Amino acid sequence: MLPDGYASFPAVYVEITDRTAVITMCGDLDITVNDALAERLAEVMQKKPARLIFDLGGVELIDCAAARVLFSAARSLPDGQRPVIRSAAPLVRRLLAVTGLNTQCVLDGQDPPMPARTARPRC
Repeated sequence: MLPDGYASFPAVYVEITDRTAVITMCGDLDITVNDALAERLAEVMQKKPARLIFDLGGVELIDCAAARVLFSAARSLPDGQRPVIRSAAPLVRRLLAVTGLNTQCVLDGQDPPMPARTARPRC
């Protein structure tokens, strides 16, 4: 456990198969990690995936600034494609709803079945 005042730095795992990028994140996503997060997502988007899935099962907290970083990366998707948000905690879903970002993505339960892939990274 980190002392008070320190953010829990997120772990970001990336798997790209068949032009689908699955980005699994663990930890708090807030303004303190935006630069590192934006840099990592830019690396992923340089590979030009056609589909982008954010697996947020290991994320308990996200702020508006970090959410903007995620959706900025998604702007590089082909026309008509929206990012998929998978396994979002209730607080994450609430932030997406309050900011209106939930209309710019596909929340799990709405997305089509995923192709078989390797086991999900442990957070």
